[in-house]
Amino acid sequence: MDYKFVKENIALTAAELEKLREIDRTVADFARLTQSDIFVDCFLSDKEGIVISHGRPEKSLYKRNIEGEKVLRQKEPTVFYTRETGVGMKDAYGISQENVKVQQRTSPIFGDNGRVIAVFIQESDVTDNARLNNKLTHMANVTEMLSSQELIREGVADINATPQDYNILLQETHHRIKNNLQTISSILNMQRRRSQNTETREILSDNISRINSLAAMHEIMMTALAEKVDICEALEKQVRLFEQIHQGNEKQISFDFEGMNMELSFEKAQAVSMIVNELMVNAMKHGLKSRERGRISVRLVVGENQATIIVFNDGEECSKQSEKETKNRSGFGLDIVKGLTHDKLHGTYSLQSSAKGTTVLISFPI
Repeated sequence: MDYKFVKENIALTAAELEKLREIDRTVADFARLTQSDIFVDCFLSDKEGIVISHGRPEKSLYKRNIEGEKVLRQKEPTVFYTRETGVGMKDAYGISQENVKVQQRTSPIFGDNGRVIAVFIQESDVTDNARLNNKLTHMANVTEMLSSQELIREGVADINATPQDYNILLQETHHRIKNNLQTISSILNMQRRRSQNTETREILSDNISRINSLAAMHEIMMTALAEKVDICEALEKQVRLFEQIHQGNEKQISFDFEGMNMELSFEKAQAVSMIVNELMVNAMKHGLKSRERGRISVRLVVGENQATIIVFNDGEECSKQSEKETKNRSGFGLDIVKGLTHDKLHGTYSLQSSAKGTTVLISFPI
């Protein structure tokens, strides 16, 4: 570790600097033990960092030691997610300084007052896993083709129908469902405006938001040429729509989204969309309830076998009391999140809250 550079260019206390020196002494041992490249990254800005330690195993993924080289957010977003949220990630992808795709596992390194001063990273090769995934994809395509031929023989499918015919029919179905959902949303919105009861208006607003989330997903499928959804594109549109809806409020809440490309089945994509909607609604109603300004961020991190959705708001810390109130509207919204995570995504839910804000992580296999 270039002690002088780190001391002069990164804002660290003497104790934090010493902690990084102690970790630097262990990275070579970690590399030999795990047979993988080990790094410690510090940060110069929100979009740029620097490698302060690099431990190389006998069979390193790198042709050279990259200590002192830059780390860019656009190439290693998981590293920056860990810095911002204080949450370690596993099985995520990144692009190395030698422009090679690698699998990353990250862990935050905490300094004084619980702030993240650096990120510990383990990297491994993805080549063999990519070959296996390609084989599995080929097997799935063959199975789907044989299943289609079986349906035709049984008379379930129309032998004269072309794939284009099926796509047109599917798109028309999504179009009609979207229109029906928007009609329901409009009716509920009229009832909300006429209601004099604050609690009733809030309940109707929550349900309107849920219906709009479903409608938005059907709108995306109207133009899709496949049965899968680019969930990164869908979530970005959803966040922007949510932001537009709340622009008329007196509060100044900023929204941002960042994610990696990934395709999901329509059923899973719809579940993800509803989960993100519930978490943003919950952040507005509870975390940022007493704030004039605030921020809600949505992140999508894609790994080899797992995806993680991170929803953060910089509002008030969740109290133990609010966690236990499962019968109120906040509890109902979180029940929806937990139910969809478990039943539709077969994933896990976790919530972490501190004075800096609240982070919810939804992880599920892909």
